[in-house]
Amino acid sequence: MCVYENEFHPLGGTAAEVFRFGAEWLERALAGELSAPGRDVRHYVHNDGRTTDGTANPSWWLETTPRQIAEAAAARA
Repeated sequence: MCVYENEFHPLGGTAAEVFRFGAEWLERALAGELSAPGRDVRHYVHNDGRTTDGTANPSWWLETTPRQIAEAAAARA
């Protein structure tokens, strides 16, 4: 999953990139490349082009997680 900083639907500035990623993901999923159990890959794309891998939690959460999200994550584990 990619999350783009300060981009809202319909993703005006990143739409072409999102479509390309979507097509690549679909091709890989149909080929069975993404079927590993527990696979969870996340990338947060910042305005300046940097990426943070592993989490898309915004920095303003200050290393905390909202209760509903923590409960949902615990239920999946």
